[in-house]
Amino acid sequence: MRERLGATIGWGVAIAIGVPLLAILALVTLVGIPFGIALLLAAIPVLLVAYATGAWLVGRRVLRNRSASPWGALLAGWGILRLVALIPVIGGLVGLAATVVGLGALTVALWRARRPGATPARPEAPAAGRPAPAA
Repeated sequence: MRERLGATIGWGVAIAIGVPLLAILALVTLVGIPFGIALLLAAIPVLLVAYATGAWLVGRRVLRNRSASPWGALLAGWGILRLVALIPVIGGLVGLAATVVGLGALTVALWRARRPGATPARPEAPAAGRPAPAA
């Protein structure tokens, strides 16, 4: 997200607006009704994963420690977003922004991973005192 912030936000907004619009347009036609319903139902888990990704990104930004657990970053980000959600209007806007940024981050990560010249992610070295997992 740090390297391609504009692309992340742009793709997130485009998908967040484009997919429901496509589903509604499909619902207008008789043949497209099953596709539109399936698309709207498929958007629910995708948006939940996007919100979780946004929470993870917030947690990583706050912790700023690469050796911190990804679960710790997720829980920290989720806690922050939940605390902000207690504020009536701002909480909804921040939740929407986290979902859009998470959706964009997932899209950019998927796009970059599917490029032919993309280098595969290397696993992190185990922390000192912890045994390496068996392969």
